[in-house]
Formats: sequence, structure tokens, C-alpha cells
Amino acid sequence: MVSLFKEKSSAGVFRLITLSIFVHIRLFFLPSIVAVPDKSNLLYSLMASLQNMPSVFIALIYQALILIQALRLNYLLSNYRLFPNTNFTPAMCFVIFSALLPQWENVSAALIANLFIILLINMLVRLYNSQQPVKSVFNCGLTAGLCALVFPPGIAIVVFGLISVLILRPVKLNELFAYLTGAILPYYFLGSILFLIQGNLKQAVTYLPASNLHWLVPSDKTYFLIAGIAILLCVILGFAYLQNYFGKLVISARKQWIILVLLFVLLALTIPFVKDKDWTSAWFVVIPTASAVAANLFYYSKRKIAVALLFWLLIIACLFNNFDGMSLLRSLTPQKPQIEIKKNTQKHPPNAKKL
Repeated sequence: MVSLFKEKSSAGVFRLITLSIFVHIRLFFLPSIVAVPDKSNLLYSLMASLQNMPSVFIALIYQALILIQALRLNYLLSNYRLFPNTNFTPAMCFVIFSALLPQWENVSAALIANLFIILLINMLVRLYNSQQPVKSVFNCGLTAGLCALVFPPGIAIVVFGLISVLILRPVKLNELFAYLTGAILPYYFLGSILFLIQGNLKQAVTYLPASNLHWLVPSDKTYFLIAGIAILLCVILGFAYLQNYFGKLVISARKQWIILVLLFVLLALTIPFVKDKDWTSAWFVVIPTASAVAANLFYYSKRKIAVALLFWLLIIACLFNNFDGMSLLRSLTPQKPQIEIKKNTQKHPPNAKKL
């Protein structure tokens, strides 16, 4: 099955759509949900209006966004020669990873933020050979600022973009100034509009990211661990295969892989400490970079049986988590009868006094 996604064929898009429908089959049995963020989020009004839409319409929006993001990520990785040949393994990983948790199958702010993250990755990949570097750097900063504005945990994207510019380009003060100007510009325009409407900047402060310096515990620990271990295992193995073929890549491709791995690490370390209403859904922003790195495992590995087994284990994990497999296992497990032991509460009469 994995070999079908390694082929350069127009049928790969059809296979990807079929895979997405299968792993997200939960959307056809259970109602789709729109994860409405806090009122301090810029997407609150949009998400609140989508919440009243029919469930089928929400499911179609979700499927469309997932496929658009998967294909766009796949296109930029193949087009800029991060892989030797065009293939659909990055898109395959993106679709499978997006179905590993029920909270990731909702229309959420993290799903919208991924559009900006993939767009930023595309801009950074093109930055290496850009003829107008100042303009390109400014656009990178603007995209990173918009991502942080619509999704507060994405504040790490601003830091990542700055580090990526320093990796891809020689250090120039005018380019650094252009990047910082672009990153601040969304907040500047938002503050200006709110000041003109309300006459103060009190509400503008609520749109700034708030820190929450303690580890939040997910509601579904088992499913979260299954998804986390599955993605982390694929990323580690994919990184190992990438290291083996790293020397065969051109210098620009090496730098681009470095910034992809860096983005994955930054997001994974930042999200636990950023205040967010739906903390589990916020982890969805690591999917693009995790899919890109994990795709090396499925593309370069010559152990077809092991890769096929891992592929089907991921599919089973998706179905197990989405259909509450733990509850099903508990219902099938015979329960031991509980024997109640009644305590003798009768008080003994006091000893009679001797005459």
C-alpha cells in the first residue's frame, strides 16, 4: 500500500482522497464539531458562526482543508527537491497523523493556523534563491505574525521564522528589520482599528499570547499517548533515514530540512507552556513538519514488510482512538463480581460488674 504513494502518478491524488475518507470515517457516524476558541481569539466570530452549520457541511470543510494542506505540503517538498523524486508520502503521513486523535478531526484554530505554517514554509524554502530578499523576508515576517495572531500558541512561529532567515541568508540588518516589521504589522493594524472604534487599547491586549507555565494534562491520556508515541516514533525513524541520505542532497535542501526539523522541535517545546482553551487540539500544528520528516521513513526504507506493517498499525491506531477503543475493550473484558462484606456493627454489651 505504501508503494502506491511512492509513485509519481496522477492517481496519487485519488488514492490520497480515498485514504482521507477512510481514516476520517468517524465524521460519517458522529457529528462534526467546530472547536470555538476563547473570545480573545481573532477567529472566535468565524468559528461561532460555523458552529450552527449542518454537520455534513462542517465535515466537508474539514476534509477540504486537510486535503489542501496535505497536497500543498507535498508539492513544496517535491518541487524544491527535498526528495529525489516526486512522491505522495508526505501527504500520506499528513492525512494519517491528522486522524490519530478525535480532537484533531474538528474544525479548529489550529487547523486554520496550519495554512499559515505551510505558507511560511513555502516562503522560507524559496528564500534561499530569492532575487528580492528584503521583500521575501518581510512577507515571511507578515505570515508569521498573522499565524501568531489567529493562533496564540503560534508565537513560536515568529521566533522560528527569524532563526530560519538567519540560517538561509547572510546576516543583514535591513532584512532583520524587514522581518520584525512584518511580524509586528498585524498587531499594529489590529490595535489601530480597535483604538479607532473603542478609543483605548484594553481589548487589543487580550489578543496577545498568554503564558501558562505548567504542564496541562490531556483529558484522554491513553489516546493522547498512542498518538504522541506513534508520531514521535515515525519522526525519529524518518530523521534517521534522512541522516543517511543527507550527504546526497544539495546545500539548499540541507538547510531547508534543518529549518523543518527546527520548527517541529520549537512547536513541540512551546505548546505545553502556552495558555489555550483546547490544549489537545493545539498540538495539531506540529503535523506539517512531523509529516515532512516522517515521510523519509516511508520513502527511503527498503524494508517493505516492516513499512507496510507500520502503515497498517497507524491505520488501526486511528480507528481505535476515534471510535473509543478503550471503552470497547472494557465492555468485552469480563468483570469480576464484587462481593460486599458487611461489617458487624452490633455493639457488645459492657461486662457485668462483679458483686
